[in-house]
Amino acid sequence: MAFVEIAVQEQVGVLRLNRPERLNALSFDVLSEFRAALAELRVREVRALVLTGTGRAFSAGADVKEWASSERDPGAPSWGELAHALMAEYYEFPVPKVAAVNGLAYGAGCDFALASDIRIAHPEARFCEAYIRLAIPPDVGGTWLLPRVVGEARALEMIITGREVGAEEAARIGLVNVVTGEDNFWPTVEEWAGRLAHGPTAAIRLARDLVRGSAGLQLRSGLAAEDRATQSLHDSHDHREALAAQVEKRAVTFLGH
Repeated sequence: MAFVEIAVQEQVGVLRLNRPERLNALSFDVLSEFRAALAELRVREVRALVLTGTGRAFSAGADVKEWASSERDPGAPSWGELAHALMAEYYEFPVPKVAAVNGLAYGAGCDFALASDIRIAHPEARFCEAYIRLAIPPDVGGTWLLPRVVGEARALEMIITGREVGAEEAARIGLVNVVTGEDNFWPTVEEWAGRLAHGPTAAIRLARDLVRGSAGLQLRSGLAAEDRATQSLHDSHDHREALAAQVEKRAVTFLGH
């Protein structure tokens, strides 16, 4: 059985963690398959990516039982090294990413949701930076990602208390974009992912990069960065198509470049 399943439909790639008996915990094998799945989806040139889990969990984070084991070759990469490489690749994946948080998202599972661009929560979704329960700080990007999503004060509170945040509170504090009803979770995910996949992919990517890079910039530097990005797309198909569609008063068709 594959621990990570992928499917592609209408240029939307779905990456599903598939270890429900362990709440989709991130074992060494899961990390490896996750990275391989990202590489395959990159080759298949999807224009949006959905990350979700099987069963009642998005991901419970690290497989602590395996993590604590000393049976691995001491010369092999550690769990942390593999997780950090995967996080960087996922965060930098070039298309918009939707975290379809179907259940609990703890520890590194919470961090991978945070590394997504849009977070859609099932009403039973729960979020927790659970590392402090193991007497360690977050180790897969939580201290960097969470403050950028909910602000420093709320992030610090979640991290140092390790308390669980339910779906409705997550929406109130900006941790998720949407909380769906029980019956329309997946249709909502498909609607968001489809909208992003049929959008101007290059412009979305540059807009995301500008937002990510804006922290610490003075306004004039931010304006200059925006100008460079906009100029780079002036001759793109999607920009020309959008202008023509406006003039001709017709629907626009983006190709992603």
